[in-house]
Amino acid sequence: MFYVDNPTGVPVMPEPSPVSSLTDLFFTEGGNGVPPTYPGPDWFNIIQSELINIVRAAGLDPDKMDNTQILAALKKLFLQRQNPFGDIKSDGAVATALANLGLGELAKTPRFLVSKGQNANGWYEIYSDGFKRVGKTWDSSNPLLISTPATGARVNYPISFTTQFNGIYVTENGNTNNNFEFANPAQIGMTGFSMATMDITLGSSPSTAYGTSFTGYYTAEGY
Repeated sequence: MFYVDNPTGVPVMPEPSPVSSLTDLFFTEGGNGVPPTYPGPDWFNIIQSELINIVRAAGLDPDKMDNTQILAALKKLFLQRQNPFGDIKSDGAVATALANLGLGELAKTPRFLVSKGQNANGWYEIYSDGFKRVGKTWDSSNPLLISTPATGARVNYPISFTTQFNGIYVTENGNTNNNFEFANPAQIGMTGFSMATMDITLGSSPSTAYGTSFTGYYTAEGY
C-alpha cells in the first residue's frame, strides 16, 4: 500500500468539501444525459488515508512494492478464527491476556494445564512451565501387591520427571478396627519409587509385620 506518488500530489491533505448528500450514492458510467460519476480528490484522499491508517496502525511502513500490506495489517490487528487464541500464545502474551480478563490471582500465575492423561501406571498432568503431577489409586478390589514385603513393590510413574523431583504424598485406607497400616515409600527417584508397608496389630500382645499389599493412593510432583 502506498500514497499517491507523482508531482501532482501535495504534502498536506486538502480540506474536504462540504457534504452535498446524506443519501448513499454509487458510481455509474453515466447515460441519458447523466455524466459518468467523477470521484474527485475528496473521495480518493479519504480512501487513501483510511488504508494508510490501517497499515500504520499495525506498525508497518507503507511500501510501494508490497501489495499485501492491508492483509498483513489486518492479521496483526485482529485475532484469527482458524486457531482461536493461538496468536495470543505465539505472541507470548498469555499472562497479559489473563490479567486483562480480570481473573485475579489466577492471572498472575503463568502456569496452566496443557496436557493430561493416564496409562497403566496411573494419571498425569503436564503444565505450561514444565511442572508435572502424577499419581495412582489402589482400592480393595485392586490393591498393590507386594511380593517382597521387606523391600517393597516397585511403582513406576506414568511419566518420568526429567529435571527436578519436588516430593511425594502417600495416604492409605487399609486400616481395620485392630490394625494399622503405615505406608513407607523408599528409593524415590525420577521414574518411580518402592512401596513397602508395615502392619501393626493391636491387642494384649501388639505385633508388627511387613504388609503384602497396599490400598490407598499417592501423588508426586516435580519437573
